Order: sequence, then structure tokens, then C-alpha cells
Amino acid sequence: IKWMIQSILTIATYGSILFICGGTMKWKGAWIVLMMTTISVLLQRMIVPESHIASRISPPPPPPPPPPQTEKSSEKQQPPKWDRVLAMTAAIGPILRDVIAGIDFRNGWTKFEPTNLVIISSVIGILSASILMAWSMASNPGFVPRIKMHEEDDEEDDGGGEKEKEKEKKKKKKKMMNVCKTGPYQFIRHPVYASVIIIMASIPPLLGSWIGVLITSNLILMMIVRTSLEDSFLFENFDDFKQ
Repeated sequence: IKWMIQSILTIATYGSILFICGGTMKWKGAWIVLMMTTISVLLQRMIVPESHIASRISPPPPPPPPPPQTEKSSEKQQPPKWDRVLAMTAAIGPILRDVIAGIDFRNGWTKFEPTNLVIISSVIGILSASILMAWSMASNPGFVPRIKMHEEDDEEDDGGGEKEKEKEKKKKKKKMMNVCKTGPYQFIRHPVYASVIIIMASIPPLLGSWIGVLITSNLILMMIVRTSLEDSFLFENFDDFKQ
């Protein structure tokens, strides 16, 4: 029920943004985008196990009480700041694009009519990317849109060899919460990012806005940069990712 309510609200909100900004309900491209969004949501429901969906909708259980604060725990590494900034941009960017594309459609600044070939190509792109995304989410129950990390604490030892212990602490291995190696992750390192890029590239041609195409080009470039930075970070910090 939570999933159904959340999906209906998401699709209704998305449709409202498009048609309010576009100033009319007679926008063929927007209806196609809304239809493909609905199909994408239904595909996720059909392919992704219910337990995976519930884990994303329901709030996580409360964490255990934190251990007493020490210098070691205070120095625990946190996800990089750039991940937070790029994740926020990736969330806000498409909304801004659709708002501007709607205003562009209303005022006819860079409006164009998508051809049948463009429509078919975009629909196939969104459909295939939606299937890939749903497959990825089904294969990776621990999927999250941000970097999450934790460190394995070394056991305390009051014995000798302090210098060696210090060296080991500096080389302390970090483990990923989940390193998925099944499903599309066997062939593509970041299948969800690949899906998002394909979907982002397919929507502006349907909306018939060159401004939307320009904004999307920058969003795709940002996604590529984020993927590169994330790979570098994970290779540097997580041994499991190197395997």
C-alpha cells in the first residue's frame, strides 16, 4: 500500500509539474513521458522483490547505541562532500529541466516537434533503461544512491609492537556495505547510473525543448564525472571493490 501511494503521488506530482509549466494538457510529448514513467514504476514493482521495495520505503530500524566517543571514532572517515553535492544536483536537476522545458513549450522559445523516429527511439531507450534499472535493484538489495561506508575496528591489544600496530591502523581495510556481483553488475559496474543517463537523454527530445536538451547534456556530464569520482574513491578506500 505504501508503495502504491508513493507511486501515485510521484506520478501525479510529475504530471502536474509538466502540465502546469507547459500551460496546457495538450502536450503530446509530456503525455508520452508520463506514460513511460508509469510503465517504469510498474516494471520496478514486477521485477524488484517486495522485500527490496519495502526496505526502501519503510524507515530503517533504529541504530544501536553508539560506543563511547574516542579519538579513533572521531577520526572515522565519512563519505566525501562531493558525493552529497552531486547527489543533490542529480535529484534537483531533472525537476529544474522539466520546469524549464514546460515554460519553453508554453512560450515557444526553442520548441520543436519530435518526429516519429525520435519518439520511437526515446520510448525504446526509456523502456530498456527502466528494465535495466529494475534488474539492477532486484539484484542488489543494498542499493543506495549515495556512498555509505563503515570501518572494521581493530581489536585492542595491550602487548608490544606499537609501531607495527600503528602501521596496520593506517592501512586499516574498509569494507563496503554490499558489493554486488550478480545480475547486470556482472557486466556493468554502474548499471543504475547507465540507466539514469539513458532515461535522461531520452526525455528532452520527447518534450521538444532544445533548452531541455542543453540542461540534460550538462546533467549527463555531471553523472559521468560523479561515476569517475566514485570509482576512484571506492578503489582507494574499499578492498572489496578491487576484487
